[in-house]
Amino acid sequence: LLAQARVYSDLSLWERAYLAIELVEAIGDEQTRCEARMLRADFLNLQGDYAGARAALGDLPVAQLPARLQLEYHIVHGRVQILSGELACAIAALEQARALAPADEPSVLADIHDNRGWAYATQGSRPMALRHLKQADACWQASGNFGRRALTLNNLGTLATEEGRYDEAREALE
Repeated sequence: LLAQARVYSDLSLWERAYLAIELVEAIGDEQTRCEARMLRADFLNLQGDYAGARAALGDLPVAQLPARLQLEYHIVHGRVQILSGELACAIAALEQARALAPADEPSVLADIHDNRGWAYATQGSRPMALRHLKQADACWQASGNFGRRALTLNNLGTLATEEGRYDEAREALE
């Protein structure tokens, strides 16, 4: 059901996505319900309901969750904090996610570095943003997810353009 909820969100079928989550919250075991709440928070965040996203994450027993769900929590929490403007908290959450991330899962590492790059760019720390976005790019390449890599390259190109490095921007955007 959570996989269906993700597909529905990709299609912006929010009502169906939330119905799938509600089913999991009603019939799932404790860990699955926690995962559903994290997914709810991620969806609310995507829709601009940052207070709702924070509330959905609010009282999750993070320390009691298995490492996979702790990792998921810190990634979602980091994204929520970025859009809420709490950049230091976002970076700290994403650093916790990085510490939990398996070294052999480049897509997970790419997601974390992408979000860290976004947080640092929003904070105005361009060198750190570039460092993390370049790490994300390398991880997306390793994972073979070229669609997601395109978004990272766009972000790299945007940063380069803002800094007047037009040749580098063109290279990233081509």
